[in-house]
Amino acid sequence: MTETQLLKILIAREHELLSCSAQSSGQQIEGLLHPQFEEFGCSGQAFGRQSVIDYLASEPGTSVHKTHD
Repeated sequence: MTETQLLKILIAREHELLSCSAQSSGQQIEGLLHPQFEEFGCSGQAFGRQSVIDYLASEPGTSVHKTHD
């Protein structure tokens, strides 16, 4: 797999994670995040995988608009 192909896959998965349908399903979010996933906020605070799943599943989703390929 080339770097370009991998980048396209990663971008598609990120868009899927941020989609309204994924955010309404904790199970779908779990499938998109690695078991050791951690999110770091702009403050530097780390958020564990389950915290992110719970947050995204509880928030109303917003659609992602593709800006480039």
